Amino acid sequence: MPNSGPRLLLNVDDNDVGRYTKSRILRHAGFEIIEARNGQEAIELTREKQPDLVLLDVRLPDISGLEVCRILKNDYPKIFVLQISASRVTEGDRVRGLDGGADAYLAQPIAPNELVASVRALLRIRTAEEALRASEAHLQGVLASAIDYAIIRLDEKGKISGWNEGATAIFGWSQTEALGQDINLIFTSEDRAADAAEQEREQARATGRSDDKRWQIKKDGSLFFANGVMTRLSPPAAPGFLKILRDQTSQFETERALHELAASLEVRVAERTQELQTANDLLKREMEDRARAEELLHQRDKMDALGQLTGGIAHDFNNMLAVVMAGLGLIDRQVARGEKDISKYTQGVMESAKRAADLTQRLLAFSRQQPLTPEPTDANQLVTRLADLLGRTLGENIKIRTSLDECLWRTRIDTTQLESALLNLAVNARDAMESGGVLTIETENAVIDAEYARRNEFSPGEYVMLAVSDTGSGMPPEVIAKAFDPFFTTKGVGKGTGLGLSQVFGFVRQSGGHVRIISEVNAGTCVKIFLPRYGGGEDIAAKAPSKQAAVGSPSEIVLVVEDEDRVRLMAVDALGDLGYTVLQAANGMEALKVIGEGKKPNLLFTDLVMPDMSGRELADRVNQLFPEIKILFTSGYARDEHLHNGAQLGASHFLRKPFALEQLAAKVRHVLDQP
Repeated sequence: MPNSGPRLLLNVDDNDVGRYTKSRILRHAGFEIIEARNGQEAIELTREKQPDLVLLDVRLPDISGLEVCRILKNDYPKIFVLQISASRVTEGDRVRGLDGGADAYLAQPIAPNELVASVRALLRIRTAEEALRASEAHLQGVLASAIDYAIIRLDEKGKISGWNEGATAIFGWSQTEALGQDINLIFTSEDRAADAAEQEREQARATGRSDDKRWQIKKDGSLFFANGVMTRLSPPAAPGFLKILRDQTSQFETERALHELAASLEVRVAERTQELQTANDLLKREMEDRARAEELLHQRDKMDALGQLTGGIAHDFNNMLAVVMAGLGLIDRQVARGEKDISKYTQGVMESAKRAADLTQRLLAFSRQQPLTPEPTDANQLVTRLADLLGRTLGENIKIRTSLDECLWRTRIDTTQLESALLNLAVNARDAMESGGVLTIETENAVIDAEYARRNEFSPGEYVMLAVSDTGSGMPPEVIAKAFDPFFTTKGVGKGTGLGLSQVFGFVRQSGGHVRIISEVNAGTCVKIFLPRYGGGEDIAAKAPSKQAAVGSPSEIVLVVEDEDRVRLMAVDALGDLGYTVLQAANGMEALKVIGEGKKPNLLFTDLVMPDMSGRELADRVNQLFPEIKILFTSGYARDEHLHNGAQLGASHFLRKPFALEQLAAKVRHVLDQP
C-alpha cells in the first residue's frame, strides 16, 4: 500500500547553508528530512533508510552527483531523484542529468514554493505508481485466491486470455487447455446455437456489464447452474472483457430451506424481541437509579472538596491577616507615642502580604487563570542558578546533582513560575528524604511520538524535559492519583498547604506542557515536566532585578484607569511619588473623557477587567485616536479572553497584581523607554 505517513526525503548537499535552507523549507511543508554531506553518505543512507525521494546536488566533494544518481537509480529504481545544479547550468547539463536517471532537474536559485511544488509533484507520481502496483498485486492475489469463483478474461473476439484457479476448479479445464479457446467452450449446445456468448459481450460492450444466470458445461460434460457477470475492461487495461461466475446449483434447495427457516425465525425473533424489551426496560430503570446515586455521590464529593478548599484558604489567609492586623495595630500605637522605629512591624506586614499574594498566584496557577509572562528561556541556565540556591537552603544532608543536556533546546516560559515550580518540587523532595539523600535535577530534549502521547495523554511534538528526582520514601499509587489535587497533602498539620504540586500542574498545563509523576514506595520519586520547544529567534532575556525603584519626571504623564478606588489611589500615589504627573479615571468612559479634554498621557495604565468597558476595549479606542500613547495592562484575575486580547501582547505590556512599588516603577519605566 502507498505510504500514508510523512514522506521521507534525503537532502544531499555539501554546502551547509544550502542544505539547511532546503531542509527547513521542506520540514515546514510537512516532510521528514535526513541529510548527507557527500555522495558516499548519500549511498549509505539510501541503503539504510530507503527514502521516498533524494534531493541530489550535482557538485559533491567525493563523487559526482551524476554518478551518485546512476548508482541510486541502478540499485533503487523506485526511489525518485530530484537533481539540483548550480546557478550556471546549460541545456546539456540538464540533458546529462536526466539521461543519468534523474526524475527532475532544478537550477539554483530555487524559490521555496517551486522546491516544495516540485517535490510534491514527484511524490504524487510515486504515490500513483505505488497505488497502481498495489492494485495490480491485489488483483493478482484476488485472481489467485478466489477458488470459489471462476474469473475468465476475454479479448475483443471472445477468446480466453485469462483463466484463474477457480475456473479450473469449477470447469475442470486447466489454464493451458483453456487459454486461446473460444468462450463457447463453457456454453451448452443450445446456448451456442442461440449465440448467447456474443449477445452477452454485445450487452457488456454497450452498457459496461451484462448479468447472466444460465446452465454451463464442464469438461466432463456435466452441467451446473452459474450466476455471473461480464464487465467491459477499461483503460489502462487491454481491451476485452472480464467474466466472473460461481456455481449456484444448490441454490434452489438452499433457498427453499431458507424460506422455511425464515418463517420459523420470525416467530422466534418476535419472542426474543419481547424478552429483550423487558430486559431493556429493567436495565434502563437500574441505570436511572445508578445515575441518581452517582449524582448524589458526586454532589457530596463536590461539597467535601469545596469545604476542604475553603477551609484551607481560610486557615492560611487568617494566619496572614492576623499578622497584618496585629502589625498595623502596633504601628498605630507606636506612631501615636511618637516612636519612629516601626520597621520590624512593617516588614512583618509586607511579608504576610507577599505570602497572601503568593497563595493567590498558586490558586490561579491551579485553575490555569493566572496571566503568565513567557519569554525565551535557557532551562540549563535557570537550573544552574537554582541549584546554587538549593545548595545553600536545603541542608547539608541533601546532596544536589545536576545532569544537563549540552544541546538543550529553548522553551518560551514564565521563568519566575518555572523557578517556583522547581523550588516546590525540590522542597517536596527534601521532605521525602528525612534522613538525607540525593536530589537530582536533569534536563534533556524529548520528542514525544504519537504512541507515547496516546498512552500518557500527551500532545505529540518536541519538548524540553526537566526532571526532579529524589531517593526518598516514594509514593503509593493512591497518593500519586491525588498528588495534583489542591490542598491534598501527606504532611502533618502546619507543614504544608497542599498547593505545591497543584501549582506546578496548573502552571505547566497553562504553558502548553505536561507533567508526570513516576514513584514507588521506598524507591524514590521522579517528577518530569515537559515544556514545548521554542523555535523563535528572540534573544534570551537576562534578568537583572533592581531593588531601587526607577523614577520618572513631571513631564511624563501617566493615566491610571482602575474601577477599585483604593487600588487606583494607591497606584496614583505611588506613581506620583516616583516623579510622574498622574491622571486618574474610575472606568473607560472617564478615561476617554480625560483624554478628550486635551490631557493626553504618555502612558495608559489600565486594569483589564472592568465593568461596561474592558481595559482591552479602552486600549483599542485610545490607539485609534492616539496611536503614540503606550499601553500597560494590569490584572489580578484575567480570564482567557482578556489574556488573548491584551496581556499576551508581551511581558513588557502586562503587570500582574499584586505588585510591589519596585515592580510598578520598573515596568512603567520599561514601557515608556521602548521606542
